[in-house]
Amino acid sequence: MIPDEGIGYLKVRASTAGDVIPVEGAVVYVRSLGEGDDRLVFSLRTDASGQTRTAALPAPTAAPEGALPDEEPVRSYGVEIMKEGYRTVEYAGVPIYAGITTLIEAELLPESEDESEADFPPRAELIPPGRRPDLFGGSGR
Repeated sequence: MIPDEGIGYLKVRASTAGDVIPVEGAVVYVRSLGEGDDRLVFSLRTDASGQTRTAALPAPTAAPEGALPDEEPVRSYGVEIMKEGYRTVEYAGVPIYAGITTLIEAELLPESEDESEADFPPRAELIPPGRRPDLFGGSGR
């Protein structure tokens, strides 16, 4: 272990249907983030309850040199959660503090069959004053 470096923890809970149904078998990739450092640290898999095991990650115990006096020591990681049939969820800059467990509660949304043809995110339409939006295929007037 590096001086001024401790261990923080990460746990992921994946669900679907408005956080009601756990997603078993989702793969969670954890990447280190930093100057020129973007490497896979490890991967986890969710169990029948939609949760991963609690994983230990390096986390600083002291703020870096030149930090503000009230700046807390933290290391950021990137987390990607994926499962076939669901949209991938990505988190950049997940904070990990020494001695603390960070919990990510991710809702996985099912992929639609026509997703490749859909526009995500939806396009915005500018509606001139005095005209109602065309919500149901009407004339919008």
